Amino acid sequence: MVAFLAALPAIFSAVGQVSELFDVGKKVIEEVTGEPSSSVHPEDLKREYENLPPDQQEVFVNRMRAELDLYTAITHRLEQQGGRIDAGTLNAIPERQRGAIAKMRMTTRPWAVRWMVIAVVFPPLATVATNLLLSIYNALDAAFAEHPNQIALIALDGVLNDLYTNMIGWAAGVIMTYMGMREVGKAVGQKDSVSVADITGSVGGFVSSVKNIFGK
Repeated sequence: MVAFLAALPAIFSAVGQVSELFDVGKKVIEEVTGEPSSSVHPEDLKREYENLPPDQQEVFVNRMRAELDLYTAITHRLEQQGGRIDAGTLNAIPERQRGAIAKMRMTTRPWAVRWMVIAVVFPPLATVATNLLLSIYNALDAAFAEHPNQIALIALDGVLNDLYTNMIGWAAGVIMTYMGMREVGKAVGQKDSVSVADITGSVGGFVSSVKNIFGK
């Protein structure tokens, strides 16, 4: 009982600070009561919790503790991968460098994908354009030159073909992964930002899936 009550401040503090956890809390209320939640603010959610019977309050707290632990684990993992940029960090960095950091964080992936597109498209297009120019030159050279000097067309074979073949697989993989994940996000109505639901579908969704598998 003590642990049950001790978890409440942390849960509602997190719900008040993270809108995503507030949405999760509303879904948990709906699952516990079987009725839609009418909460608009975290205070409303807390009042809804206080109006629940003791057994439903315990279910709510246990579920929210699991969701909070999950959110904390995911956030920690993302911070390890991308670094934490908070107000204190930004204030310690000169304004010009802050802009450079923000631009780098927002544009690195599109920049990398753009270069992969260039890597895939540029070699064959460059070859076709160069051979077109060479063909025009050879035609003019054959028609008007006293001593024609034909230039051989470029062929993507041998070493050039091997280099291109080795590169295109990796480049195409990067492009397809990036664009495919963006389209999946759009299809499910999610923005580019990462959320708990994007990564795991939340604890509730996982538990429901397991129950469906085993028919319980």
